[in-house]
Amino acid sequence: MHHDITRILLAAEGYHELGMLDHAALELENLAPETRTREYVLAMRCQIFSAAKQWDAMRDVAKHLVVINSRNVQHWIWAAYATR
Repeated sequence: MHHDITRILLAAEGYHELGMLDHAALELENLAPETRTREYVLAMRCQIFSAAKQWDAMRDVAKHLVVINSRNVQHWIWAAYATR
């Protein structure tokens, strides 16, 4: 992973852990457009959407993650949780 990507993801994760969800989401916007659709970035978005109780957005991202990697059980859990 590129240094900038790592820094941005760590910052987003830190903001998420502190409950600063808007800041976490804004950090992800600093990623290059081609990076924003990678599995690990979308997984971070699911975590942010879950904490913010943005179920529709979480469901959409989780369903996309299931398509990208259906073997990851967490993706299925996120999709089910957001759909409930």
